[in-house]
Amino acid sequence: MYSYITVGSLTVIRHFDQSYEGSDMNFESPVNASETFRSQSHQGYTRVDCPTPYMRIAGLCLRMGTRLQKLSWNDARAYCAAIDGDLSTLDFKLEMVMAYSKGEWPTLQLYSSRWLGARRTDDEAPFYWLDGEVMPDPKSSLWIYQDIPGFNCVALNRTQEYESKLINYNCSDTISSICQLH
Repeated sequence: MYSYITVGSLTVIRHFDQSYEGSDMNFESPVNASETFRSQSHQGYTRVDCPTPYMRIAGLCLRMGTRLQKLSWNDARAYCAAIDGDLSTLDFKLEMVMAYSKGEWPTLQLYSSRWLGARRTDDEAPFYWLDGEVMPDPKSSLWIYQDIPGFNCVALNRTQEYESKLINYNCSDTISSICQLH
């Protein structure tokens, strides 16, 4: 049995196998006309203890959107929900630095950005993770803060110095995302 969920230009296909013990789902894959999901390990990064399409990075089950999967923040969140997760609310500094130092993070293009599970309600409000926790101050070294009206959703950005920084964009901008299995 198959079910299809479409979010923006992406479609999630689920194949259900009633004989599979422990879970009724044995395959999930985002489908895009110009992309095919590979179920084997990705550049040496394993899916140990993480169901497809997630892989273990920094001790979390994450799904990295590709450069072809560009969605608004709301559509990215709906896509993550369609694969039983949400936009990632990882502890940015500790988990990301550890992942980079261990070589666990997949190669990201320079200046690439991916939506995270964080936003603010208006230009004057603080940024919050989806779990309600206040984010680090946008004036801190963790940010590339853009003081532009309407830039209220948060992404992870890879800089030329190979560092990860938080960056804010307009929520309707279309970029890749990071989904986290909960």
